Amino acid sequence: MDKALSEQIGEVIESLLLAEFKAQRMLRTAKDKHLSFGLEYNHVDDDIKQIISRMRYMKSLAERRESTAESNR
Repeated sequence: MDKALSEQIGEVIESLLLAEFKAQRMLRTAKDKHLSFGLEYNHVDDDIKQIISRMRYMKSLAERRESTAESNR
């Protein structure tokens, strides 16, 4: 049986949290080397945070939908 959608979204969130950590580490390294990628790219970790926030919202919607489906059975 397929994993529940909320569980799949949870796995995506876990992957994104790792990506955020790695992006923060990379940006610190770039800063230590006095390297700037420009405003568009110097905050890629914040972009990942925004995606994580959206994914958490999607997960809560999926969980609500799944719990409603279970209670209707």
